[in-house]
Amino acid sequence: MFYLRQLTDTSTKSESYLHHTKTTADPALENYFNAHSGAVNALDFNADGSQLATVGKDGFLKVWNLRTQTRCYTYPDPKPAVQSVRFSKDGRLIAYSSNNDIIFRTPTVKSKSHSFRAHQSTVRSIDFTNAVNHQLASCANDKTIKIWQIDDVREQFFYSLRGHHNWVRCIRFSPDAKLLVSASDDCTVKIWDSLSRRCVHSFSDNESAVQWAEFHPQSFYIASGGIDKTVRIWDLRMLRLIQVFKEHFCAVTGVSFHPSGSHLASTSLDSTVKIYDLGEGRVTYTLHGHKAGVSCGQFDHRGDLLSTGDLNGKMLMWKVNFTLQPSPSSVSPVRNSLADRIRGHPHQPTGLPVWTERHDRGTGEIERPKQNANCQTSPEHHERGRFVPSDVAAAAGTAANNPCQHCEQALQTVPKDLEKTLSDILQQLSLLTETVSLLEKRLSRNEKKVREVLETAAHRNGKS
Repeated sequence: MFYLRQLTDTSTKSESYLHHTKTTADPALENYFNAHSGAVNALDFNADGSQLATVGKDGFLKVWNLRTQTRCYTYPDPKPAVQSVRFSKDGRLIAYSSNNDIIFRTPTVKSKSHSFRAHQSTVRSIDFTNAVNHQLASCANDKTIKIWQIDDVREQFFYSLRGHHNWVRCIRFSPDAKLLVSASDDCTVKIWDSLSRRCVHSFSDNESAVQWAEFHPQSFYIASGGIDKTVRIWDLRMLRLIQVFKEHFCAVTGVSFHPSGSHLASTSLDSTVKIYDLGEGRVTYTLHGHKAGVSCGQFDHRGDLLSTGDLNGKMLMWKVNFTLQPSPSSVSPVRNSLADRIRGHPHQPTGLPVWTERHDRGTGEIERPKQNANCQTSPEHHERGRFVPSDVAAAAGTAANNPCQHCEQALQTVPKDLEKTLSDILQQLSLLTETVSLLEKRLSRNEKKVREVLETAAHRNGKS
């Protein structure tokens, strides 16, 4: 087991460890930092892996430079506890949330921040799209999700998404930005279409509040973790829960897919980090090193590093050694399958992507279980190197080839008058949603004007 006191060198390692390695050793603890005086609430790598941003309960934003001698920038304007942080795709902006506000700035030493009131209560999570247009999603305790356009000096409100009945804990864009996933204390994981601005599906198989949700790099799957101590995998083509991992002893605080899509990491208040091989459907590593609950974790975009933060303010950097082999599957069928399911059209799902890993028994002091007794995948339905859930393998034949068949049969039994009534209700809901969106835009403009007037008045009073 690794312990923090065993490490004496807290300086940043040489640049070499940031590049892809051809070795097949086990994950190893590379470095650790005393990042914050309170819990590390969130962290995020920039696109090229040269910087890592962390935010904490102490209210500070810190940007760690991983390839230079300058350890980190600590910005001098501490806020109340900062909940989330994200880099934009191009790395030009970094956004973070504190209370009801979202703050953004450029990740440089002398950058100036700009903040705006985003929600009526605490903002829990934010996320940029992978595009360079700086579109930002936010979610909060007010049960809403909002979409914004951000540039260097101002923000523009786009629209809201409503449907959750409790705090929304996490929001993430799909890699192509066509879909969003949200996790909530109402025990649901919801999928949203960014074009129609509607909830296209709601997964309600969770037994308690959901803390985190994340898209697979190829958008075919979603992983979620929650208070019930489980990690769940959802298939977006079949719109069903396909696997449950019951490996942690306390609440799961976060999940992160490796860029190759072959592995998944989960963090938990039980002080451990677990890494799952999705091809084998089991836990392959349990990482020990934190002395407090692990509050967040993320792979970098190149797949070389895994960074984790805990409730004591410590940040650990792990070197991972997985083979980076992108899935041959495309992203587009996910959007089409969801649309087909909503409209009642059949969809023929493509084969599940194949993931591979180089297997080597390294010498790292890491717990590696021989088998996963709690993983809900039957051995007889398991195919090495292929993510095949037991319930899918059992449902062979037409049901497996056409998962929408039961939906079509149900639709055929709906009376015409009821179908028309439901259609009218949906149209009215759409109009109400557009009306609320317009009202929120006006409210945002009015708040901005009031803020400008107050700033002008304060400036004049200062001169006098």
